[in-house]
Amino acid sequence: MHYLTDVTAQKRLEQQLIRADKLASLGTLVAGIAHEINNPLGIIAGYSEALLERAKDVSLLRMKEFEDFPSTWRQFIMRCSGAREF
Repeated sequence: MHYLTDVTAQKRLEQQLIRADKLASLGTLVAGIAHEINNPLGIIAGYSEALLERAKDVSLLRMKEFEDFPSTWRQFIMRCSGAREF
């Protein structure tokens, strides 16, 4: 006497488990990449803030070459912040 067992549900469950494991690995990889990108951006943004503080010097603000620096640099900082939140 031979018995046949339907293993369809078990195979489907195994495939779901494999898929979930792959997605978890992909999530870990993406988190690591994001971390590697955010570290330099955070440093750049920090130094940029310090640079803007120094840019408040009246003698610098009088220079024609420097007149648009603060606004341009603030835009740059906002772009870095936006990229970090992505």
